[in-house]
Amino acid sequence: MLDPIKYFDEGYRKYKGSLYRICTLDQELVVVAGPDKLAEYLAAPDHIISSQASANEVSARARIVSALFGKS
Repeated sequence: MLDPIKYFDEGYRKYKGSLYRICTLDQELVVVAGPDKLAEYLAAPDHIISSQASANEVSARARIVSALFGKS
């Protein structure tokens, strides 16, 4: 990210009181923009919030980017 603070600030203003994602080529960040949603996020069951599912999604995105741009 060229200006990460800008993206966090913009997302917080747009999505205050909810969750939002910031995606880069190598990671995906879930930002909790409010105390009410933080409690909801922490209480969610594992099958809803899964680091393995996230890893699989990031890996799939990397394969798509690789296929589109011919990098291995």
